[in-house]
Amino acid sequence: MPVSGQDWEEDGVKRNSIVGKILRFLENDHPRAHSISDIMVEFKEKNSDFPDREYIAVRVELLLNSGDIEARYIEDEDRFYYRSAES
Repeated sequence: MPVSGQDWEEDGVKRNSIVGKILRFLENDHPRAHSISDIMVEFKEKNSDFPDREYIAVRVELLLNSGDIEARYIEDEDRFYYRSAES
């Protein structure tokens, strides 16, 4: 089932990339995320050895946009696709 289109990001994000790890975390623990700061606190607690937290915070803010994100993992491609979740 293809996910690229107007609302989904056309380029998938590798699961093990920094953004991929964030998306996997959000998908597993915050399917409807409400607070970027709450997410970052919990993400840092669970990933204390994760490098470059400022970069992660900026990427999360960009990805979450309105505070909600929807991610879909395509196993065959080993990539996440993401979009803002509908309210």
